[in-house]
Amino acid sequence: MLEFRLVPQFRNNCVIQGKKELVSSFKEGDTVFLLSKIPTKTFSILTKVEGIIDSDENLIYIDQRILGKLAENDMVTILKHNPAEALTIYLAISESFSRVFSGDWTSFAKKPLENKVFDFGQEVSFIIPWEDEHGNQLPPIAISGFVYSTVPTPPIKVGLQTKIYLKKFPELQLQKIKQTGFEKQEARVNILDNEIQQNILHLMQTIKQNNYPTKANKYKFKNVNAKQLFASINEVFKGFRVVEGPTEKTFDSENQSFLGSIVYLAEETTDSLAVIDLQVLAKNQNGEVILMVTAKDNDVVYNLLNKYDLLIRKIKIGLEEKAELKVEICPSCGADLPLDDVDSDGSIECLYCHRTSIIPKSYRY
Repeated sequence: MLEFRLVPQFRNNCVIQGKKELVSSFKEGDTVFLLSKIPTKTFSILTKVEGIIDSDENLIYIDQRILGKLAENDMVTILKHNPAEALTIYLAISESFSRVFSGDWTSFAKKPLENKVFDFGQEVSFIIPWEDEHGNQLPPIAISGFVYSTVPTPPIKVGLQTKIYLKKFPELQLQKIKQTGFEKQEARVNILDNEIQQNILHLMQTIKQNNYPTKANKYKFKNVNAKQLFASINEVFKGFRVVEGPTEKTFDSENQSFLGSIVYLAEETTDSLAVIDLQVLAKNQNGEVILMVTAKDNDVVYNLLNKYDLLIRKIKIGLEEKAELKVEICPSCGADLPLDDVDSDGSIECLYCHRTSIIPKSYRY
């Protein structure tokens, strides 16, 4: 599943940074949940996206004031959300605001808060202009409070029909409201994670029902540790959402006979939906890599296959070159190899243990 490292800053909203193909489904103005499933830090944050940065590193620059239980360098996943417009918002404020009464303050609060999104227990601030009984301007009052009740329930956004009310509480009660907000942000993580899984299931069903085109590339390899090859190729797709696997099966103690498979979701929007199916199959260190892509459009299929073709070939060749022998004896049993029987690609079978090896180029001629 695509994860991002948190970088707290003093800012409004958030900026998402990552590879273009991984963050293309997000845009400026989107409302998103940031979800942490760390056992000791299960938590969710609501924020708006104010920018997208194309980069090889997955980061989220986030308002440090809304981190809650999370901290710098914690890893989160992202879920889009479309918040409803609030009919009413009740803000809990301190009894120390002696010049402010409990009641309707929509006329002062609406404009600075309009189009912003708010969550359980989130701090909300705005300025109230003030004057004395003679109409003389006095210093404005800076109001700061917490969201403790809304219709509908949070998360919500402030819109044209939103009414905003203030209600005073003692300091101890304010802390309880804030703590309740934290608990609700923690409790909903499992619900939101289930929503992500349902979204993935829906996308996979869409592929199946619409019979999208599928194409595959195959790459044969010799004398390579298939388990290592599978792990190396997976690094190429690191960051894509995993929808199945990884599954790994070894059939001998030296990992020479191996089956590995994993399925990735390359995009989350229907228009550019793509599923990448990677398989590595080997027997006695010889086998093949299968890269299969399914997408709505043939152009997307071919573009993805071409994009990763060279990378997979480089990994395969690199591991094959590392496997070349330094001497003309079998690395498994130590017997002399029949150098006169070497194949054109350098592969040779030991007459005693029947393992295949690769002879260095200097011994092939």
